[in-house]
Amino acid sequence: MATRLALVNCKGPTEGPWTIAKGNESGLEIFALGEGSLIRFDCEVDGLTKTYDFNKPGEHPLPKLDITRYRVSKVGDSNLATIVRIILNGKS
Repeated sequence: MATRLALVNCKGPTEGPWTIAKGNESGLEIFALGEGSLIRFDCEVDGLTKTYDFNKPGEHPLPKLDITRYRVSKVGDSNLATIVRIILNGKS
């Protein structure tokens, strides 16, 4: 499984940078998400921003949309170091 790191060892709230989508992003893999925290996936589709929230660790599918760009953020304050990887379906 090919992946791309989105957030690494984030303990507090963190807003990731906007990343240009390659079209092969198929899911998120979240490691160590503390209680009261969530991972927010913002994506731009046809000039509009859509937001998806994930509040449990593990693998989560991304919506099958024509995403132009995206960013991954951690919301909530947790002392647990969180890692998020983008799961790629195809070439990395």
